[in-house]
Amino acid sequence: MAEALGFETDDRAPIYKKDHVWFPIPDFSTTWEGMGVLVEEALKQGVGFQLETRFMDGGFIDYSYLAASKRISRGVGQTAPYATCIAFLKAKGVAI
Repeated sequence: MAEALGFETDDRAPIYKKDHVWFPIPDFSTTWEGMGVLVEEALKQGVGFQLETRFMDGGFIDYSYLAASKRISRGVGQTAPYATCIAFLKAKGVAI
């Protein structure tokens, strides 16, 4: 995810560089904090998200829709952070 966002990463440690400062890579797909970083950085790239949660088959399913350059991508997952990551990767053309 960090590379898809355009961050410089270090292969020796789970860190990324932003504004000349190194940070731990967040858990983009499993935590609300990580999803927040993803959404914030994606917005800087002109990519917006809309989350929709539905109850199906006895459980919650989160749908994350992403609009980028008039292209809509959809990610489906058991959690909002995971669905958002899937939608972002699809919109960036990353094979998943």
